[in-house]
Amino acid sequence: MSGGITGRLNEVRSGSAFLMVGAALLASAPSAFGQTPSVETAQENVSRTGEPFEFALIGDYPYTPRDRAGMPHLMDELRRDRSIQFLLHLGDIHSPQETDCSEALFRERRAVLLEAGHPLVLTPGDNDWADCKGDPVAQLETLRRVFYAEPDRAAGSGGFALRSQAAGEEFPELVENVIWEREGVVFATLHMIAPDPRNVFDGTSETRARLIRGSEAWLVEVFRVAKERDARGVFL
Repeated sequence: MSGGITGRLNEVRSGSAFLMVGAALLASAPSAFGQTPSVETAQENVSRTGEPFEFALIGDYPYTPRDRAGMPHLMDELRRDRSIQFLLHLGDIHSPQETDCSEALFRERRAVLLEAGHPLVLTPGDNDWADCKGDPVAQLETLRRVFYAEPDRAAGSGGFALRSQAAGEEFPELVENVIWEREGVVFATLHMIAPDPRNVFDGTSETRARLIRGSEAWLVEVFRVAKERDARGVFL
């Protein structure tokens, strides 16, 4: 496998939130991705010409009132950039210290992210459920219901097909772990929350352990697919 990712990095605010528009630089040989039926279902209408492409990457955003005020402007900037093929969010769509975890909040954030006008793929962060007050596992179930009602398709207009780990038998709840391919690059999401001694008391230890086991298995599958397809790169 060969290739790489370059990009322009735009600071959204001071702190950890960021926007990156990345361009995948690919080798010239065409990809063989899509020959196995188990993966082909996630590759409909996907170009394999080996041309460079761009996508946007957001993480830890929005957190503060300042972030929330600026988010519509960021979405407008992304909407006007028609070179972007999809939007990835690395999780932490809010701060539990600033806003309550609720279905209403999740739906509001999903709607705002879709205003960017690009297909959306989100992988959850700990602030999206594990650090929530009340029952974190119930919050995770709510998050999944809002963001992953169709786990085999990226959200929003122009959403493309995905392959979800939930389609298998071992981890049917892991709808958020997905894989897709673009121009010979294999993309995948892995939902993993670090172990914490406090988990013994908040009731999430079993869920966290299962997330880790599931994502370890998914990682093996991702690189199996990439090797089988002679992919130019893997983006996790």
